[in-house]
This record gives sequence, C-alpha cells and structure tokens, in this order.
Amino acid sequence: MKTIQRLLLVFSLIFMCSPIFAAKIVKVKGRRVTIKLDGMKVKKGTRLNVYYKKKWKAQVAVTKVKGKYAFGVRKGKGRIKKGYTLKVSKVNAKEPKSLKKKKSNDDYIAGFLVGPLIFSMNVTDTTTNTTKELTSTGLLLVKGFLDYNVFDFFEARLGVGFANFEATNDTCAGICEVAINYFIIDATPRFIFNKKSNIRPWIGGNLGLYVPTGFVVTAIGDDSVAATGFFGVSGGVDIQFGEMKELMIPIQFTYGIFPPSDTVTANAMTLSAGFAFKF
Repeated sequence: MKTIQRLLLVFSLIFMCSPIFAAKIVKVKGRRVTIKLDGMKVKKGTRLNVYYKKKWKAQVAVTKVKGKYAFGVRKGKGRIKKGYTLKVSKVNAKEPKSLKKKKSNDDYIAGFLVGPLIFSMNVTDTTTNTTKELTSTGLLLVKGFLDYNVFDFFEARLGVGFANFEATNDTCAGICEVAINYFIIDATPRFIFNKKSNIRPWIGGNLGLYVPTGFVVTAIGDDSVAATGFFGVSGGVDIQFGEMKELMIPIQFTYGIFPPSDTVTANAMTLSAGFAFKF
C-alpha cells in the first residue's frame, strides 16, 4: 500500500511540475492562426506564447474568440506550424529583442486598383501665342499595390501599373492629339485616421514615375515624350472584412500634376477601387 502511495505521489509531482498546454494550433495561414482552446480562457487581445517541444517559437495575439476556438495573428518574428502548443503569456521575458521593439501590426497587404482616369493638357503655340486645351476621353488606370506598415498610424503604399493618357481638341481639325501609354511606378505615404476600425479613412501624398511604352502625338513633338514625374495628393478609405480582417476593399482618389515645361502643362485625376488581402 505504501509503495502505491509513493508511486501516486511521484506521478503527481511530475504532473504538477510539467508545463500543461491546453491550447493547440489547428490551422495556419500566413501570419494568421486558428486555435483550439480545450478549456483555456482567453479574450480578444490576450497574448499567447507558442511552444514546440517546450521551446519558445513565437507569440500570437488573439483577435477573436468563437466557442471552443480562438483566432489570432503572429506578432513580430517567429515560426508557427499546425500542432504547436500555446499558453497564456504573463511576462514576455523569452521574447527576442526584435519582437519587443515592434509591437505594431506589421502585416503586408497586397491588392489591385482599377478605375477611370481624367487627363487634361494645355499646349501653348509660341508662334501664335495661343493655348489649346486638350481634354481626356475614356481612360483607364490599372495598378497593383503593396501596403507596408511603417508606424501604427502610417503606411506606405507602393504601386506598379499601366494607364493610357489620351486627350484631343476638336477645334484643331484633327491635328491636336496626344495618346501616350505609361508604365507607372509610384509611392503613396498614407496617414490612417483609425487603424483599429473596419472602415479606415486616410489621406496622403502621391509620387510617381511615368515611363512611356507607346505614343501617338500631334499636339506636341515626339521629343517631348519621355519619362516624367507625377506629384499629387491622395485620399480614400479601406473597408476591411473577413473573420480576422484579412480582406479589404480599397477606394482611392488621387489628383496631381506633371512637371510643367515652357509650352505644356498637364494634370490627371483618378478614382479607383479594388480588392486586397493581408499575408
């Protein structure tokens, strides 16, 4: 009897001294995870340390709790796989320094924008000292983009795309025409007003490099068509949805000007919308 009691005591001590992990990762998609709680009590904002074979691997922040499952996102660096175990973080003593320095949401967001483009150009004839205004026809902007979180309230949107710039003046008897296809590389620094909301309005600037890929011009000389810059202001709203806000509908308005010359000034305006996702 004493032998049995001693064995029970030993097993009890072993059981009490061993770390017990009640929660387990059952699904991983990029930085986002689904957690089976198995009795663990958590709420939105709870930090969980991730372990594999008793070794710390990463940290997860809970974004949503639904019944026996919780949904979260990996914070900072680390590696997460299905089957890894978790426990509630009390003191983040085992976190690497790189993780402690960056607690903001550093997700990347990739997507595309499509929308109409309005283009206007004024061309001055130095021989007659007259100015002709060329207005746009049906134009289209198509652009892919990547958002990168710089600070909690500040993001950089980097984009590449194509646009066709066409403008004519009907009073010129068919000789005032500009049609240029551009390959676009641009950057849009954005100030986010409320990053925690599902609807995030923002304002920012827009700097672009426009490289011509083909053109037909009669209102200006062929030598006037070259790579050029673009300087503008932007604003819009990001509408987030999905179980963990991983999907987004971006809406963006941009107005700007091209660097003027002695005889030509031009401006453009776009209103575009699209689709994006976090990864």
